[in-house]
Order: sequence, then structure tokens, then C-alpha cells
Amino acid sequence: MDPLTIIASAVGISRSVTTVAEGIRWITSLKNAPLEFLDLHNELETVQGYLDVLRRTLEPLQENAQEPTALVLTQIATCLPTLNDDVTQIQQLSASLLAHWDDRKRVRKINWRRHQDIVAIHRDRIRRRRVDLAQTVALLQPAQG
Repeated sequence: MDPLTIIASAVGISRSVTTVAEGIRWITSLKNAPLEFLDLHNELETVQGYLDVLRRTLEPLQENAQEPTALVLTQIATCLPTLNDDVTQIQQLSASLLAHWDDRKRVRKINWRRHQDIVAIHRDRIRRRRVDLAQTVALLQPAQG
């Protein structure tokens, strides 16, 4: 694998970090959000931490022109677009749950009940992405030694 591919992976990771940060901003804008939504927010913060670790792990490889294994690159190429899609869907859900675009942004109770199962599904998807990222970081660690 050439250094250009490693750079492309790093750019993809940075884009995912930005997307996750936007998702977190949407969720935290909801005042008095139900517990499930706050749990989703915590999962997104954890994923953002793993993305930062993954980026910091890839940077020395890029600087030293080392090549990650094909398995690692396949895992990155699979995980990042899926993560971006998941966070985009969460942003759309957040927007549909906002009752008012004023200082008192709140989740309408009826809308929350209608979307509660969807939020749980998104939380579970984000958890899977977190596990994928943790595995990718673990695969990269021996490559640095």
C-alpha cells in the first residue's frame, strides 16, 4: 500500500470525526432529552475518542511510510462510510424531534415515543462502529512496534 492510500485513510477518519462531532452537537442541543437519547450521545462521544486514537495511530505510519495491513485498510474502508451514514441518520432524527427552534428546544413527548425504538437501533449501530474502531486500533498497534 502506498503512502497516498494511507493519507486517504487519514482524511476519511478526519471526516468521520467531524461528522460525529456534528451529531453530538445535534443531540446535546436537545434539552431534557430522554435517557436513551443521552445514551446515544455518550456512544457518539466514545466513537469520537476512538476516531482520534485511530488518526493518531495512523499518523506515524504515514510519516514513516509504513504500510498498514490490507485487513486494517479493509476495516477502515468498511467502517468509516457506515459510520458517516449512521451519524447522518441520527442528525435527521434529531431534527425531526426538535419541537421548536427557539431557546427552549425540547423533544415532544409524542414524537419521542414514536422515535424511541429508532433511537435504540441507532445507538446499537454506533456501538458496533465503536467495536469496529477498537478492533482496528488493536490491529494497528503491533504495526507500530
